Amino acid sequence: MKDTPLTRRGILSTVASIFDPLGLLAPFTLKGKQILQEVCKEGTDWDEKLSEELRPKWEKWRLDLPKLATITINRCFKPKDFQQRKVEFHHFSDASNSGYGQCSYIRLENDFSEIHCALIMAKARVAPKKVVSIPRLELQAAVLSTKVSTILYQELEYKNSAHYFWTDSKVVLGYVRNEARRFHVYVANRVQRIRDTTNPEQWNYISTNENPADHASRGLGAKDLQTSNWFQGPKLLWKCGNIVENNQKFDVSSNDPEVNQASVLAINSTEENCLLNRVERFSDYKRAVTGVAALKKFIKTRKTKNHYTITSVEDRIEAEKTIIKMVQHKFFKKDIDQLYKQSSKCTGNLAKLDPYIDVDGLLRVGGRLKRATSLDMGVKHPAILPKRSHVTHLIIKHYHEKTAHQGRGFTTNAVRSNGFWIVGISSAVSSHIYKCVQCRKLRGRGKKRIKKVWIVIHMYGIKSHSYRDARRHDNRRLYQRS
Repeated sequence: MKDTPLTRRGILSTVASIFDPLGLLAPFTLKGKQILQEVCKEGTDWDEKLSEELRPKWEKWRLDLPKLATITINRCFKPKDFQQRKVEFHHFSDASNSGYGQCSYIRLENDFSEIHCALIMAKARVAPKKVVSIPRLELQAAVLSTKVSTILYQELEYKNSAHYFWTDSKVVLGYVRNEARRFHVYVANRVQRIRDTTNPEQWNYISTNENPADHASRGLGAKDLQTSNWFQGPKLLWKCGNIVENNQKFDVSSNDPEVNQASVLAINSTEENCLLNRVERFSDYKRAVTGVAALKKFIKTRKTKNHYTITSVEDRIEAEKTIIKMVQHKFFKKDIDQLYKQSSKCTGNLAKLDPYIDVDGLLRVGGRLKRATSLDMGVKHPAILPKRSHVTHLIIKHYHEKTAHQGRGFTTNAVRSNGFWIVGISSAVSSHIYKCVQCRKLRGRGKKRIKKVWIVIHMYGIKSHSYRDARRHDNRRLYQRS
């Protein structure tokens, strides 16, 4: 081996000179990578000498390099004349504060129940400089195991073999087998990557003392690498029979920091307000009812191939009830909750109307008219609506136009006869008529006539200030001119 200077450039050159594509010496090379990472953390320049703290570590690791020549590894995975009948791949993963890694073993069993295991491939990586929790590093090591498993499945000829994954982190096993919890983006993406290539039943637990991947996460010297279970695998793999236990259960705690907390009540409230906001975009009551009816019919028939949006009379009646119910829950929520809880008369602002809730969940006016059999339900017990609501404005506009822009009395009677009781309807109808453009055009000449009559009163000094006397005097004056 060439002598390299004790600088950052020399350390990188020495570590990169080790040719180990399968990672069979991963625990040893990890030690060199960790020293290089510490040099980078100190901010040492490329040609600057090492600090006094790192020089002994580097010299010790460099002296171990010649000892790697004494390590022998069989080129063939299985012994000579060994006819396997069962092939299994076991992948182990582990992580620590300084690094994370994995190792994969092949387990062969012949007709005489003889077992043989061998190390196939391994990977070891240093932990990132940014502080990352141990469960996240363990999860990253598990992802690394799935990647190696995919490579071995594609490159080796054992297509009917079984793959098993082992880790000493119960938290990671809970993440992989979870079906109910939602995680943050970091954990969710890696769990999904694991589940894309493996099944939760393939993941098992192994204690830290028996996990060979612990060497790939902490590192080993050349001498310790030979005496450890790195090349042979754990004793668990050398046992006869089935070594996998699927009865273990691992749950994710609700207090886990990686669990994404969500509020279901806020979501439901948002959906109801969103639908009501959609209704408020309409400027015509008939179109609003038709739109809601078409939406409800599409939702009912979305699972079928025929998505017909042509609505019937029954569909529009149900849509009208839905709109009224949403408005009532928005403006009269306290009164409705009181009626549901106490199952008695309301004591709020609507107490004079003796309100009650019908079978459809609508808030209606009570009273003695329930005994009348000749009246419709909407006339006997009209639905209560608030004064200041966009839906109320659309209803008043609709029936005002149906009555050919008649006065307040005609519009009020039309609204009530069609099953609506608007709180403060007189002022609401008067306000609408005052703002109605068509009504202003129709009543414009009358206002000019009134103004002209009052001018006559002031010009001729009529003592009687009645409107009738002023008109008689004005008509007499026009007759004399003619």
